[in-house]
Amino acid sequence: MAGWTERGLRRRLQLYLRALREEGPPGGATVLDLGCGPGTYCRTLRRLGYRVVGLDYTREVLQRAAERCQGVPLVQAEAYRLPFRDGSFDHLLCIGVLQSLRDERRALAEMRRALRPGGWLALMTLNSLCISRFLPSRADKRAYHPFSLCGLLR
Repeated sequence: MAGWTERGLRRRLQLYLRALREEGPPGGATVLDLGCGPGTYCRTLRRLGYRVVGLDYTREVLQRAAERCQGVPLVQAEAYRLPFRDGSFDHLLCIGVLQSLRDERRALAEMRRALRPGGWLALMTLNSLCISRFLPSRADKRAYHPFSLCGLLR
C-alpha cells in the first residue's frame, strides 16, 4: 500500500473509499475506526454521512484527533477490550493496527463481537505477511476482498 507516507495515505484512502462505495454499508451506518490515529478516516466518513466513533490506544494521538474531528466521539481503549456492546457497529475500519499487535486473533474476535451480524469489516495492513498469520491458506487470501474479511469473521 505504498507504505505509511503521505502518498501512501492518499492511496489507501482512495482504495478504501472505492471499496466503501462498491460494497460498504450505506451512509448513516454506524462506524468504528479502530486505531483512528489523527482522524483522517473519521473526518472523511463523517462528511459522507456516517455516524463515526474513533478509537485509539494513545491519548496524545486522540488529542490530535479531537482537534481535527470536532463532533466525532473519541475513545481511548485497546483492540483486545473494545468498550462497546455486542453488535454496536455496522462497519468497523482497522487500518495499520494488526501488524502491531501480539495476538491478532484475539483482536479480530473482539472486532467480530463489536460488529453487528453481517457487518462490514475493512482491514489494511502494511503488507500481506500480517494477513498470512490469520488466514490459513493462499486460497483463503484470494477468496476475500482486500478490504472485506467479514466472511472470515462470521
